[in-house]
Amino acid sequence: MTLRACAFLLLAGCSVDGPVDATDVGSPDTAVGDVFGGLPERVTWAEVQPAYLRNCGGCHGGQGRGGTDFATVYEDALADSDSCAPDHLLRPLRVASCAVERVDAGTMPPGDVVVPEADAELMRRFLSSGLAFE
Repeated sequence: MTLRACAFLLLAGCSVDGPVDATDVGSPDTAVGDVFGGLPERVTWAEVQPAYLRNCGGCHGGQGRGGTDFATVYEDALADSDSCAPDHLLRPLRVASCAVERVDAGTMPPGDVVVPEADAELMRRFLSSGLAFE
């Protein structure tokens, strides 16, 4: 079974029937993008915004709830957040960084909603891409 197949089964919440051949798990250099169906390494606002809208838009998408509309307004994603602790240099996190921190911690979205890992990875890559607009 390939690494891609194992990752798909894990993300889908499935189990593997039978042993996994340890010689067929890919190399340590296997790109994360391969595991996530070819997600781009560099993610722009246009690519991440649909994931924000799907997962955060109910409260943060222009309805006047949640204190920020970062799921629909790029400038709101760049704004300083008051919902997360400052970084190690005591600088406020940007809303986009706070959103990822809270998704990863399981405190957002509220309730029993879980952000799909591929969407969370898009959000992380948006951060690592410097919150690029284009």
